[in-house]
This record gives sequence, structure tokens and C-alpha cells, in this order.
Amino acid sequence: MNTRPATLLVIDHNPQRLAETAAQLAGDFTVVAPAAAESAQKSLEHGQISLVLVDARGNAVDAAVAECARIRNDPRGRQVTLVLLTDPGDLATEQRLLDAGADELMTEAPERPAGRARLRRLALSSWAAGRLELAAVAQDAMLEGVLVTDADDRIIDANRAFCSLTGYTREELLGQTPALLKSGRHDEAYYRSLWDSLAVSGSWSGEIWNRMKSGEVYRQQVSIVRTAAGGSVPGHYVALFNDLRTAGNHPAQLERLAYYDPLTDLPNRSLLQDRIHQSIAHTLRYGGLLAVGYLDVDGFRRVKEAFGAEAGDRVLLEVGKRLTELLRAGDTVARIGGDEFVFLLIGVENPTECETITGRIIKLIAEPIEVPGGVVEISASVGLTFSPTDCINPDTLVSHAEEAMRAMKAAGRNGFRVYHPEGDSEFPDGVSS
Repeated sequence: MNTRPATLLVIDHNPQRLAETAAQLAGDFTVVAPAAAESAQKSLEHGQISLVLVDARGNAVDAAVAECARIRNDPRGRQVTLVLLTDPGDLATEQRLLDAGADELMTEAPERPAGRARLRRLALSSWAAGRLELAAVAQDAMLEGVLVTDADDRIIDANRAFCSLTGYTREELLGQTPALLKSGRHDEAYYRSLWDSLAVSGSWSGEIWNRMKSGEVYRQQVSIVRTAAGGSVPGHYVALFNDLRTAGNHPAQLERLAYYDPLTDLPNRSLLQDRIHQSIAHTLRYGGLLAVGYLDVDGFRRVKEAFGAEAGDRVLLEVGKRLTELLRAGDTVARIGGDEFVFLLIGVENPTECETITGRIIKLIAEPIEVPGGVVEISASVGLTFSPTDCINPDTLVSHAEEAMRAMKAAGRNGFRVYHPEGDSEFPDGVSS
């Protein structure tokens, strides 16, 4: 359990109220209370911020909305829990603050016990969610299959590698027992020895012949550990599976993992850099423009909150698929993290041609997507820049396209904006109809 005080960043443009709030919360949190917005942004650079508390009471609503935008536009600020202190009863203001990026609205005064208790709960939830998300990301990035069962040996989780290996979806596995995989090649004495080892030492390792969903029987190296029970919570069993048929192929798998996103199988940020270098060289030699588009999925967080992480994965897979199907074979689509994609259009004649293509992308992304539990609708905000008219540096091109995308999100989302050094678009924002 996390025993260190959570770090709370407090933002209030009223200096006296800021000092009072910081003093009142100092017993429960490590409080960071900078005196200016610029210092508040700099505080995010230190990391370890669990919560950000912004005072939006009284006439501070406009300043709070601007602060939310600054925090959410900072990559570090997208990971924190953003709590806004509000006056009760103003529904329009509440919706405005939620649209600006607030995770929680709080009417309890922070100096009162109920207010401090709620902040402590939010900090604990934020810490636990971060740990769980990190563990889930690490598990799904593993090349080995991972299977987790409860104390009754019912499957409660399986990573992507395990699903790919067995042919079963995660939904098909949940609630089943590993007996689903039995090949019939081992007798009951073999499995009894396995369970005896788990009961005595808490672990077992050996080879098992299992059966895929297709019926194919294959050999695996399996390691199982029993996690200790805590209080009234029963222990679990965690099994790690290595496919012995492909044991010699790990170098190739590791190389692919280094250059491709494990979820969408699209190029990742590393391979994108190489593609941009190649595309710039092609453009300088043969003419035309290289268009760099930075796409962020609008409403992605709401999908995950309403339908779960698996629905979020389905959305990301569908966005990658739609982008790939729409663009030409020589173009590139990459997922560079979270709900952000970058696409490269080679040989564009002029910005207007790119405007047309980007408009089609935005309309295609807005079409309904089926996810486990329902159907969702999202939109996309896109930033564009061009090489060589902007520059020929890959990092700068991506940065400028991201800057234009952030400007589009701030202007209302669901459209595109072209980067311009002075901050204005070369032509008006494009918004899908």
C-alpha cells in the first residue's frame, strides 16, 4: 500500500485563499502551491503529482477554465486527476468545467473534514488506477502469454499474447478454468503433482501440452505462482506461458516490438522518425509537399470510462484501420501513444489537396464504432504542417503538427488546423459536416 502522503498541486489566483488552502491541507498531503500559473505548469515537470486542485469558486471560473486547458495541453497534465472547487447549483458552469477537462467537481470546502476526506479518497483512487494501468500496459506488452485465475481457478484475466497464442478472445476465457486448454496428453497424476507443488512451495514450472481453440495441440513452458492472500481477500494464480514451437523467433519478435505498436500493429514513434526522414528525402528529390498530420481522438476518455479499457482498445484499432484504408499505399499511419496518431501524405500538390483528404479522414472517424457493450461515436482533431515549406526536421514537423492540433481542440474540436509560425491558419479551420 502507498504510505507516503500524496502530492497535491493547488492552483488559485487569489493569493490569500491559496495560502489558506495550502495550510489547511498540509496535514494530509504534500502540498505544492505556486504563486503563478507559469509556476503551476513548471510544477508538473517534477512528476509525482497525484491531484491538481483548482479553485473555480466565485468569479474565478474563467481563470479556472484557462488553467484546465493549460494543464490538459501539457503531456504531463493529461495523466493527473483534475479536481475543481465549485459553487453548488450552477449546471451551466459545471458543464463548462467538465468540458474543459475536469475529472471531478467538488463543492465541499477543503478545510472541512468532508472535503479533506474526499480529496484523500481521490488521491488513493488516482494512485491505484495509475498502478493498475501501468501493470496492464506492461502485461499486454509482454511477448509471453499471461493468465490469471482466482482462488477457485476461474480465469479473471489474460493478456493479448495469451489470446493470440490460444485463439480464444478474452471474453471467451473469462470465467472458464484452464481445463478448457487440456490436450489429453497428461494424466491426472501429472496435474495432481502440479497442484501439490503449488500448495507446498507456492510455485510450479514445467512443460505442458495444451490445445488451441482450433484444436491444434502444442507444447509450452509454463511457470505458475500463487499470490499470497491478504486479509479476507483470497490469493490468485498467475501463469506465464512460452510457446516452445517459436522459442527461436524471439529476436525477430523483439525487433518488431521495437518498431511497431503492439495494439494496432502500426508503426510506432521510432519507426515514424525513419519514415519522415525517407519522406523528406523523397520530397526534396521529386518535388511536391510532405504533409504531416497529428490526430487526437476526441471523447476517447469518455468511451473508456463508460465502456472500459477493452472498448478503448477497440476504438483505437478501428481508428488505425480506417486511417490505413483511406490513405494510399505509400503513405504512413503511426500510433505514437495513447489516442494519438500521426499520418504522412507524400507527394501532395498543394495544401488544398491535403485539406480535402483530411476532411474525409475526420468524417470517416466520426462514423459509429461497435464496442463491447454498445456503439460509440467519436470525433478527431487534426493538426497539419508541410515540408519543406515549414522545415525539414522530423521532430519539429511533428511538434508543429501537434501544436496545430492543440489549437484545434481549444477552438472546439472535430476539425483540423494548419500550423503557421504566427499562430494563424493559412486557410480557415476545416470542420467535418
